[in-house]
Amino acid sequence: MNNLNSEIKSKIAVIGSINMDLKIKVPHLSSPGETVLPCEFNSSCGGKGANQAVGAAKLGAEVYFLGRVGKDAYGKSLLANLNEHEVNTDHIIVDSRNTTGIATILLDEAAENYIYVAPGANYSWESSDLEKLPEFTANSDYFLLQNEIPIDVTEFVISRAKFEDKFIIWDPAPVLKYSQDICKNIDIITPNQQETELLTGVKAETVEEAKIAGQQLISMGFLNVIITLGELGCLLTTPTDHVYYPPFNVQVVDTVSAGDAFNATLAVYLSQGSELKDAIYYANVAAALAVSKLGSQESMPTKTDIEEFLTEVKLK
Repeated sequence: MNNLNSEIKSKIAVIGSINMDLKIKVPHLSSPGETVLPCEFNSSCGGKGANQAVGAAKLGAEVYFLGRVGKDAYGKSLLANLNEHEVNTDHIIVDSRNTTGIATILLDEAAENYIYVAPGANYSWESSDLEKLPEFTANSDYFLLQNEIPIDVTEFVISRAKFEDKFIIWDPAPVLKYSQDICKNIDIITPNQQETELLTGVKAETVEEAKIAGQQLISMGFLNVIITLGELGCLLTTPTDHVYYPPFNVQVVDTVSAGDAFNATLAVYLSQGSELKDAIYYANVAAALAVSKLGSQESMPTKTDIEEFLTEVKLK
């Protein structure tokens, strides 16, 4: 297992959403007309794009972000948070006509999450926003994308980045209708179990089912597939192989940012020279650490967190 080369400064580009997360921990989900008491509330900086950007920055990467916020208090707070984590925000557009994105997240007693998003500025891209793209894509070799912005923007960025020979990691969450032409431009796709079923029609409730689904995604044109399986770990499928990664034994508190921690860590370790199979191992650690803490960006681990965890790790 090769370690992270701290002498290499990763340059990661993230294009995606920026949201304020409003989280409510509930004893159970309500029935129509039912009021549930008592619940716990907290707010935190979120959005899949911003989570992945902060996750990469906390691992020491030089991170560039392209996204949109509203010209409101939430937008100001979210930009300040990204700057505090040393994410480059020069390419973020402040939208004076649309509000900042809001995600309402319910967490039940099992720490499962139910997410409802009002995208606001995240869904209000204009053609002029993409005029910054040539300058933006020049900064980095590894790109992280998700689906909390319009899919046509994502597809345009993927095409532009691949034309410039960038390495692209795509988290297809939430699942949207997309052009099959982009499959060949995606170096790694990272769906979870639900997204895998929506993309393929194949359930991924077991590792064996995930192998079937992963092979189907390969047949669709994707180069490498990593299906995150929640409490089962994750599975890598390539055109020639399957590699299973079992889960780590942690107390699950909040699963909201597990996938974002996984993708951010995957990108950083790959950009610093790790082999894919090794980078996935570290990403699996990061996801385990993320679910053991409450919050989105607050739960993103540092390099030290990962190293300390690995000194005392026990697999399930």
